Amino acid sequence: MLRMRLRISVIALCIVVAGLGVVMAPRPAMAQSFVTVVVQPGDTLAKIAGRYCTNWQNIYDVNRQAIGPNPHQLSAGMALTVPNYCGGAVTPPVGGGVYDRGPTTHASGPYNAPYYTVAWGDTLYSIANRFGLSVAALQQASNIGAGLNAGQVLIIPGGSGGVKPPQPPVTNAERIYFAPGGISATRTGVIYNGGAKSYILGGQAGQALEIGTRSHGDPLLVTIVQVNGVSVALNGPNSGVENNLWARLPATDDYIVTISPVQLPEGPQLPFDVTFIMQ
Repeated sequence: MLRMRLRISVIALCIVVAGLGVVMAPRPAMAQSFVTVVVQPGDTLAKIAGRYCTNWQNIYDVNRQAIGPNPHQLSAGMALTVPNYCGGAVTPPVGGGVYDRGPTTHASGPYNAPYYTVAWGDTLYSIANRFGLSVAALQQASNIGAGLNAGQVLIIPGGSGGVKPPQPPVTNAERIYFAPGGISATRTGVIYNGGAKSYILGGQAGQALEIGTRSHGDPLLVTIVQVNGVSVALNGPNSGVENNLWARLPATDDYIVTISPVQLPEGPQLPFDVTFIMQ
């Protein structure tokens, strides 16, 4: 009898709501799509998740069969299906043109108009496509060739300006001082958990800076930027167990040299030696 009364009450409530013209709309779900992400050296599920507004567990649940029992073991080149919760399509400005269509595979770096910072695995084609540019226009604006380095800052031509380029993280950079009358300095460093080690040193326009590194394990990548984030071209083979590189300094300024592993190291610590020679 009580159950019958409850059913009658519910039916009556529905009739009243319908009579008032009230529509009970479903609660909208969070916008979601799926993208294919090719794992790059140094990628982790947490890093990939951060690019697409999700978490590592969601990615692992979708790709458990491909990844295997250990979510911390990713192989470069592995293709993952990643749920993208970063919202719907970007609304283009009136008239279209150059604008940020949002992070994509091989173009996942941060954008602080008109400056774009290259992320691991980025390609010129994908970056140009993200902003509606041709590769040639991107190369001309940034005065670069075909190669890219992680942390390199590019100029997006036509992107809104008026801001300073992103400042590289130098809070943990070690300042290098040369002895009076000396032109060289050697340091022993350690990279922890696949991160990077940075050094900062002053130089004068036209000077040649030589950088030699020797890893006690995995190959290392060396990059150099001015403190305003503009990258400096390095000459010589890079990304090896031993690197011998040099650069012609374009201005009298401080320079940040960053040493990072080419791929995720096997151990939590990667020791190395580095020598700086200023001539």
